[in-house]
Amino acid sequence: MPKIYSFNLSKEKAKFFKDNKENLKKLSKLYYDIKKERFSVLPEVIERLLSNGLDYSYLAKLIRLYLNKDKSEYYKVNFETYHLQTLNTIVSKFLNQIVFGGKTVGVEDRELWYIYRKGEELARRECPPKCVKIKPKGGWTHEKEI
Repeated sequence: MPKIYSFNLSKEKAKFFKDNKENLKKLSKLYYDIKKERFSVLPEVIERLLSNGLDYSYLAKLIRLYLNKDKSEYYKVNFETYHLQTLNTIVSKFLNQIVFGGKTVGVEDRELWYIYRKGEELARRECPPKCVKIKPKGGWTHEKEI
């Protein structure tokens, strides 16, 4: 990583870093491996924050890696869904406060966590006896009553 001696940072971004310090700390030990090459999540997030390049496509990339970690020997991740949700809130706040200039999109932090917890609850539910799993061409596993 190159050494940075100084750079200009807008007031809004400085405030964003200060307000989200705890959430960013949660990302400090997270990493993923692709073909034995290790990538740390926090430096990538900070780099994208500084260049205004943090968006949901980065989060989607991490989700794909997480979902494929057991299917391929090339992928290894050191994060869980909770960490992805934390990053989701950071991305949402960043887009609302910095990219869109304070305009809200209509989804608050507590609503994002509510959706996350409902997803956890759905994942814990057991399949009814008449339920079978089908796998369409896209590869997603769906459950459907027959």
